Amino acid sequence: MISISFLSDYHEKYPVVLPNYIIIKILNEITLSHVTGQAFNSNRLKALCLFVTRILLVCKEWKNNIVPRIYVKKFYLYSVEHIEMVRYLHRVGIKAPVGWHQDAVDKNTKQYLVKDTKHYITDIKLVDVNNSERIDRVIDNFIDRDSLSELDIHCTNIQLLQEFFQKSSPLTSLTDLLVTLEDEDKYPGADGELEKINQLFLVQNQLNELKRLKINAKVTGVDGNPYVESISSLFQLRSLTSLSLLRVKCSVPCLRSIIRGCASLREFQAFCRFSSETKDSFIFNQVLEELVYNRNLTSVTFSTSDYYSTYEYYSISMKVLIHLLNENHTLTRLALTEVDVDYSESDTTQYERISNQTMQYLSFTKNYTILKAIYNLWSGPSAIVNSHITWNSDESTFQCIRDHLPQLCTATIRCEGISHYQYLQNIINLNLPSLKQLIITPHYNAQNNLPIQEFFSDLQHNTFIKELYFETVWSNGDFHQLLLNTSTISHINIPLDSVDLVGFSDAICKNRTVTQLYIYYTVYHNCSLAELLEYISKIIITNESLLSLSFTFPFNSKKEFLITDQLDKFKLALANRKSLQYLNISPTKNNELQKLIDSII
Repeated sequence: MISISFLSDYHEKYPVVLPNYIIIKILNEITLSHVTGQAFNSNRLKALCLFVTRILLVCKEWKNNIVPRIYVKKFYLYSVEHIEMVRYLHRVGIKAPVGWHQDAVDKNTKQYLVKDTKHYITDIKLVDVNNSERIDRVIDNFIDRDSLSELDIHCTNIQLLQEFFQKSSPLTSLTDLLVTLEDEDKYPGADGELEKINQLFLVQNQLNELKRLKINAKVTGVDGNPYVESISSLFQLRSLTSLSLLRVKCSVPCLRSIIRGCASLREFQAFCRFSSETKDSFIFNQVLEELVYNRNLTSVTFSTSDYYSTYEYYSISMKVLIHLLNENHTLTRLALTEVDVDYSESDTTQYERISNQTMQYLSFTKNYTILKAIYNLWSGPSAIVNSHITWNSDESTFQCIRDHLPQLCTATIRCEGISHYQYLQNIINLNLPSLKQLIITPHYNAQNNLPIQEFFSDLQHNTFIKELYFETVWSNGDFHQLLLNTSTISHINIPLDSVDLVGFSDAICKNRTVTQLYIYYTVYHNCSLAELLEYISKIIITNESLLSLSFTFPFNSKKEFLITDQLDKFKLALANRKSLQYLNISPTKNNELQKLIDSII
């Protein structure tokens, strides 16, 4: 926050006046990325208030026309102090959205909320709800109904929620609804509520603005639960764009009717568990066939095993999948977990070539390797941006990426020895504009199989890779050379065991391009915690571009962390940091350690 204090001297230093649109874009980028971008805590809200106070002083134009147009993410009210700070933001014109969790505030805060903050609150979470009158009472006490945009409710049964909607005046601003049916151990009989879901949305004109709906059947009696055969009442929700059915056992006809009947739906996520009487392992083909001519959905995720101890595996026909890809040019994401693809590797001539140019994410977690075969069936370049594959560094990988995956944004490459390095080298030298993230993982037969110096040299000639992740120890890695010679890498994730702390810390202190650094501990390293803190402190107080720093240490060193003689120096370094805005130390299950982080960052 200190690093942007120059804003108050803006007009004296810069004679060229930026358009208000550009100024607002810059300020919003600052507030979204650095003020509210991480997990909420009081210090971040304080930082936002201080930041706003400074920019109010720039000039009258900023105070009247710029500040009120700043956008900030949602905050949650947990204390009277939070309420006061949010009230200040509203007073200066920033309409910060505010949320309230019923079970997370004390009695005094609730009383303070009732006074004059109702119009601040835009969403609420209600738990342990067992009658519709209680929902009505809480909402009327703490929220202006016309402002309510998000409702997260944990209830005992569908009927009481339906009663609430029937008796309530229209919730004209409600766009997000999360309904959680509580566990039957807590509320006996809750597991029988799934069959009543269709009744929930029969209320006319109550949820006209609802855009996102999530139903979570948090029940344990899975074998006795009825399958949901129809949710046709969803068709009345004309504004619904996103639907998630978690732990809701949908029949195939139910899934097909939703795909066919919800004309406004763009995103659909469902847990699919079919009748035990079904013998057809290819029953999923029916769902894919329903998607073929759908022109509304852009993202579909189906799961067959989440949350349950008993797994059911299904297959889809490669021919049906190819037909879907060739006919549907609206879908950009298709993910099927625990679903296999029936593919004959010995006779690939039976399959049509794929001509799809819109699919960006395609995932089958039951069989990752089949994806490579699917990519090779593309008749030319695809639009795939994430392959979901750990690639071997061989000729076929290079050819597939070159010919069919030019839009790839992230690639995970398994190094298979120096003799295979040329293929990784060839991929790097493609200099693909979209390839921003490279993850290097070793072959299982060897750890030290990457020619590090040659690798670093090749990276210097790639102008697009920004993020570099190493998934294991590279003891032959002189990593400080990378930091001294690269001008494009901004994110580095590296094991502590792979670096010489002296050379590495010197190099990172001089580096001006790395903004995010993650150093993680592995069991092979014998570096003391005091030594690690010494070099981390040096980096924090010297580097002028690092914004985010994460590091780990052994779990059994938590107590040592709080008593080491380097801790005071570490605190001092944080207090005098040059640019650091986010710090994460793991493990942080120690309350004192977490308080230390929150008090400084």
